Amino acid sequence: MRPSKRILWPLSLMACLSTGAAAATPAPSSPSISPSAPPDAVTVTVETRSKDTCPVESGCGAVVSITQAGSMVSVLEGTIDMAAGSSDPGPGLVVSLAPGSYAVTVTAVGLSEDTVIADPPGQTPYAVGGCGATLELVPAQPVVAVTASMQWYQPACGIVIEPRAPAVERPALAERVRPNGQPPRFRPRGEPDATATANGIRLDLWVKDTTLRQGQWLLAHLRVTNVSRKAIAYEGIIEDLRCPPLRFTADTSALFDPGQTWTGIAGAFKERFMDQGLLQRTSLTIPKRARGRACTVGHDSRFRPGAVVDVPLAGMPAYVLRAQPLPPGIISVAAAFEGRRFGGPDRVSVSVDVTLAGDPVGYPSPGQLADAALATPGFIEALDMAPETHAWMNAWTSWWRRRPYPPQPRMAGAASAPRGILEIGQFVGSDLDRPFVVGAVIDPWTGESYGSSWF
Repeated sequence: MRPSKRILWPLSLMACLSTGAAAATPAPSSPSISPSAPPDAVTVTVETRSKDTCPVESGCGAVVSITQAGSMVSVLEGTIDMAAGSSDPGPGLVVSLAPGSYAVTVTAVGLSEDTVIADPPGQTPYAVGGCGATLELVPAQPVVAVTASMQWYQPACGIVIEPRAPAVERPALAERVRPNGQPPRFRPRGEPDATATANGIRLDLWVKDTTLRQGQWLLAHLRVTNVSRKAIAYEGIIEDLRCPPLRFTADTSALFDPGQTWTGIAGAFKERFMDQGLLQRTSLTIPKRARGRACTVGHDSRFRPGAVVDVPLAGMPAYVLRAQPLPPGIISVAAAFEGRRFGGPDRVSVSVDVTLAGDPVGYPSPGQLADAALATPGFIEALDMAPETHAWMNAWTSWWRRRPYPPQPRMAGAASAPRGILEIGQFVGSDLDRPFVVGAVIDPWTGESYGSSWF
């Protein structure tokens, strides 16, 4: 967790830290109320909470910023301090705001005695985590409490807003698309629907039905032939389909609204998120009855000249969350013989388009969920801490199906979400000693954001 000699700060934090050691122990903050509050103003109290005591002698603190959504107009800038050895942050900040939408960000700031980014050692504040959330205020809320829950030993942060403004309408979920027993057998006849040959291997792909209704099995058959005059080395065991060097996908990207177009670092994240297809795949596997015994990891094999292997495939098209029906459109069914090295280019691949019939769906698309993460206060600002996107690792999602959710600060604001929550984020490589994580907690059925976090 120790920062290295170079670190990139979010702009809202730079101003608070620019004075070096003096910024580490700012004067105690006293509650402040806007002098000219509108008649329908909402009183907002911003507090911090930590189950840990402040671990450093110089003290800890939190930099708080509230701005009008969609603008750079600040309505509150301040700090909340915590003394060394204490878990009581003291008084919070109070402000009266007109009804509307605001962006709240809280950055936890501490001191480390063994930090090496400046002299003298132990006198340089650094961000140990932060979070952001959208604060919606309506006239019916005379008083609102915004609480940033933080940890110091395992940097984490999450914002709880009580009471939250009335949630957006939640669409009813459809009955889940569930397979009924094992898929039927499919024996191909006639010419394949698609074929491809490269690097001494031919792939023939048959699909039983190229138009499917909701709840209908997707059945396919792949034939792999070594058409070269020499054996082909690969990792795995293909003969009994124990762990064949094959990859199968049913790409549902074309079914969904891609959402907004972003530029800059936000566009880099969305492109990476969409390219990985984390929510845009449906199952396509070898049925259990056709699989061999457990795979032998690291097994080197040779695919002899003229050898032929037949591979049955089956899947039940459904959205990856709660097995909801998919929107109508085109699913790309593909198979590939993988390269000799993990992550390398495929030796050969083949694909067939399948049309899925059905009705439009009421839930947001994966692209729209990525938009919701990017629109969450603090998310893009945290990505900006590592602008060299070539050093980024993979985007990620975590799906929490039901309450109670894990007792982590970043999920505290979503404790009442009734039908599961989805984390969307990016593992970011930066000038820190180890990559840090940027994430947002989203209701996947409404697109409502419960806040972002970064550490």
